[in-house]
Amino acid sequence: MLSKTKVTDKNVSKITVLVDRYGRDSHDWSINGELLDTPVNAVHLGIQRDKLSRSGTKDVVPCRIQLARQTVYSLMGAGLYGLNGVNPKVSLHLIRCYVIPRLLYGLEVILLSKTDISYLSTYFIKFLKRIQHLPDRTANAAAYLLLGQIPIEAELHKRTLGIFRNIIDNKNSVERELAFRQLAMKTESSNSWFRELVTITDLYDLPSPYDLLNHPPSKAS
Repeated sequence: MLSKTKVTDKNVSKITVLVDRYGRDSHDWSINGELLDTPVNAVHLGIQRDKLSRSGTKDVVPCRIQLARQTVYSLMGAGLYGLNGVNPKVSLHLIRCYVIPRLLYGLEVILLSKTDISYLSTYFIKFLKRIQHLPDRTANAAAYLLLGQIPIEAELHKRTLGIFRNIIDNKNSVERELAFRQLAMKTESSNSWFRELVTITDLYDLPSPYDLLNHPPSKAS
């Protein structure tokens, strides 16, 4: 809760309340007697949230793809394009430094649908084929192998596991206690981020998240 000493009239004008689709829109929210705005969508920590879709993040992936395209266009002056551009290996270095971080920003902390993953993968593989001057009919595996790049879904999994590693190492934290509770209470069909970790660890034949919490691996291993 925000105390009255911390909330000023200037701050109240910037506060919005995003009610989920199961909420009661007729309810009024106020701070210090001033009504708060309840928009259909709002941005929180760089992530576009909405109250109409099931996940509440249906606009995030299209916005990230658009941002990645803008980043690529800005790098064309440095030779980031297909034929007659810089060496594909150099292009890949630029992509890893500038394009991928913007494409995946914030996506590791939300649950993406199969459609969202498909949009990301389609955009990324077409982009890799263009910088290598490969036809669209080229096998996706060939486009990845020629550059030594992993699929964009795997990049996303790396970031998700990286966050979980930080939670594991941050002992006596609220996040770590929350991880124990979520893994113990939530079912496989729930929309819990920690349950998604179980799917990722199974995919790569890693120890379960619960085992990792109880027996953190050393950095040497």
